[in-house]
Amino acid sequence: ASSVTVLHQGRVLSEGTVAQVQADPRVVEVYLGTASTPAMTKEA
Repeated sequence: ASSVTVLHQGRVLSEGTVAQVQADPRVVEVYLGTASTPAMTKEA
């Protein structure tokens, strides 16, 4: 494929080449989170 479309909650978040999408900070934040995002913990 020469282009990629990333969806988030049913809407287009990013479109472009694989390299462009991987470099998009919105894609990184939505799919990988940020250093300031607290980890989810399992409550007992």
